[in-house]
Amino acid sequence: MELSHDREWLRSQRPKDAMGVLQGRAERLRKHISTLKPEHLPHTIGVFGTWGSGKTSTLAYLDEELEKHGHPVVYFNAYKYAGFMEVVPALVYKLVFFFFFFFFFFFFFF
Repeated sequence: MELSHDREWLRSQRPKDAMGVLQGRAERLRKHISTLKPEHLPHTIGVFGTWGSGKTSTLAYLDEELEKHGHPVVYFNAYKYAGFMEVVPALVYKLVFFFFFFFFFFFFFF
């Protein structure tokens, strides 16, 4: 699947992880996400921390980890829309585009 511009940006924020801290964190989050049951929707996972604490870096590693294990990923960078009224339409557009592309790909190629 082609990466969105937001996901390309996210992957560009992926620093080297010499000690394996970020990769380990991403693997633990992915394992937790894999245990969630769809019948108990919705699920929300928050990533909180101070500026520079590694939130975006963790998400960059998690993005790759989830994709590697077959989980669909939609990354929406709300910061791009901070202070604008367009945030809700932009999010809806991204979700509709993702699901259209995902289902089109799934139904026509499998």
